Amino acid sequence: MCERVYDSNGLDNQLVIMVVSEPSIVKAASTISVAVGSLQERIEFGGMAHYLEHMLFLGTKSYPMEGNYGEFVSRNGGSQNAYTQLDHTNYMVAVNNDAYDEALSRFSGFFYEATLDESYADKERNAVHSEWTMKGPNDWVILQQLNGLTLNPEHPISQFNWGNLDSLVDKENNKLHTALVNMYNTYYSANLMKGAMISNLPITDMKKLAKQHFGNIPNKNTPRPEMSVAVAKPEHLKKVIHYIPQTEMKQLRINFVIENNAHQFAVKPNGYVNYLLSNEMPGTLASALRDAGLSDAVYSNYDADEYGNAGSFTLYIDLTETGVQNRDKVMGAVLNYLALLREKGVNPRYFKEIKQSLSNSFRFKEKTNDYNYAMKIAADLQHTPAEYVLSSAYEYQRFVPQVIQAVLDQLTLDNARIFYIDKEQQGELGMQYFAGKYNVHDINTELEKKWQQLSTQFTLTLPRANSLLPESFDLVMAKYTGKPMQLLEKQGHTIHLGHSALFKQPKGR
Repeated sequence: MCERVYDSNGLDNQLVIMVVSEPSIVKAASTISVAVGSLQERIEFGGMAHYLEHMLFLGTKSYPMEGNYGEFVSRNGGSQNAYTQLDHTNYMVAVNNDAYDEALSRFSGFFYEATLDESYADKERNAVHSEWTMKGPNDWVILQQLNGLTLNPEHPISQFNWGNLDSLVDKENNKLHTALVNMYNTYYSANLMKGAMISNLPITDMKKLAKQHFGNIPNKNTPRPEMSVAVAKPEHLKKVIHYIPQTEMKQLRINFVIENNAHQFAVKPNGYVNYLLSNEMPGTLASALRDAGLSDAVYSNYDADEYGNAGSFTLYIDLTETGVQNRDKVMGAVLNYLALLREKGVNPRYFKEIKQSLSNSFRFKEKTNDYNYAMKIAADLQHTPAEYVLSSAYEYQRFVPQVIQAVLDQLTLDNARIFYIDKEQQGELGMQYFAGKYNVHDINTELEKKWQQLSTQFTLTLPRANSLLPESFDLVMAKYTGKPMQLLEKQGHTIHLGHSALFKQPKGR
């Protein structure tokens, strides 16, 4: 198995590129992420960051012919793509090794000499519109839009950021193409870009290619976009949002607005809380709701800097029909468990479990598609120091009780919006560009008191110690690397054991 060599390469124009060399690679890949996304687009042109992503591929001054880039990539066994997020846009390409130099020449030009030819504007506006049309009926997409819509209307998260034929048109005294070019000229600056290159070439050769191609991108010293508007004020929180889904979705969703703690990735307060909140051991929230017939699944996730200057923590509870009829009871259980976590949940024992689990995952991390791997590196470099970009998701350096407690103390109704999602909800409010209907109500004192009373019906406990996390990985009976051998035969079942001759992952199937 070939060893990969990594190096962080800072160019003179302040563009940082992670170069990855492995002799066995057959398709070389490159990605560039730019620290501009939907949060930076002008309110009157919803989806302009996404539209700019599309327009970028139409040609450059050195390679002006529209469609020529895509043909080159296909002809050389490659693939290309891009995506736009709230805070960044990411571009990717992969080709056969012998076409890498020319691919970089063509690809790098998008970031400093794109033509943005207005004659193709309608074609790309229709392409953006088509994406919105395809995704628009999806409940998860609608709920993502509804989440922003019900936050502070002064924050750009509240805006429509998909883009369609209605939003991407000239406005009075404001031309779409002029705004598009201004966005490109302002934010497509080397100091706001991060990149990744993966190929079979030696590191020294890759650094030369990086300088040769990406060194041409000008550094305009554009300040990194920052968000100063609060994503939520008190009047936008402590709400119940009733949503009528397009499908037979039955869910209780609790979204908390939390402080941006992305810089604390090495002590993982969000990851720690997530481990406890979605734990399924006996006595936990997930276990109790399942045993009571109220829920099919409980899970959670977080994004430490989702809104730029704030983050989110979301608890999802997939309800049974009984759960739909007893939402208040489910909410009582949630409040009970959150109170338990705040009071007793900060414990070094869980730190050790999480640390071991993350260590195992990193040590035996499975190799992924190089194209996707490069894409992730370029995106992660936007908010992670280069020395941690490969390990940031797995770093758990020390137990810091106060940062964990700080997150738990924010998971209260005062920072929450509760989404009731099922076909029986009442909703009169419409959403521009989306089919969803919804209503919003305050969580009043009476409702809060009801939940607190119902919370006493549940006796919840913290997760017990997880004794199943492996710490020793010495291979037992390594001789079984050929045909699986039978270890046991009894009435109704047999057991066979086989080890892979190529992969040493401590996993089974």
